[in-house]
Amino acid sequence: MKWFFVFLISGAVLSCSFKSSDNQPIESVESSKYDTLTYPKFLDQVKGNKANYDIVKKRELLFECVHEAIPYYWKGTPWTFTGHTTSPKNGEIACGYYVTNTLHALGFKINRFKLAQEVSAVMIKQLTVNVKHLSSIDELSKYLGKQQTNDAFIIGLDFHTGYVTKEGAEYYFIHSNYIDNQGVVKELLRE
Repeated sequence: MKWFFVFLISGAVLSCSFKSSDNQPIESVESSKYDTLTYPKFLDQVKGNKANYDIVKKRELLFECVHEAIPYYWKGTPWTFTGHTTSPKNGEIACGYYVTNTLHALGFKINRFKLAQEVSAVMIKQLTVNVKHLSSIDELSKYLGKQQTNDAFIIGLDFHTGYVTKEGAEYYFIHSNYIDNQGVVKELLRE
């Protein structure tokens, strides 16, 4: 199974497919959907559902997890450079660990510690295939505009990484924000 992600470093954007082993605020997420489940129970439910899903349903599930559920649970978890908690709102989380810990929690067989400590380029090379180079944010927007809706991507900057999701014509940046140690946020990419 392959997932599409995007990677940006030093002004160059790379798009790629993820190798799998098998500004609208977060408050806009329908909270009642996740209020009844703890994060560990949600992850158990995801793992149980994945076993019964075909590739289309798995893709939809990944989008829901990255775009809605994980930001809902992780929102406000504070950022620190060395943060590596696996439990939302219990400890701190650095941007690389936010990406690798959440992918690992969803069942991706990755070395979350090693990849989180690497520069984004190494993370992307370890996790992706079919890399394409782009040279500007405008090219990134054009690239995302050609991708199907309800899709999830990884984006990496020189010293930062996170998820980008495409819902309809909007793109969101979901990351552990280091500015003012804000922590996990979901915001419009253009903002």
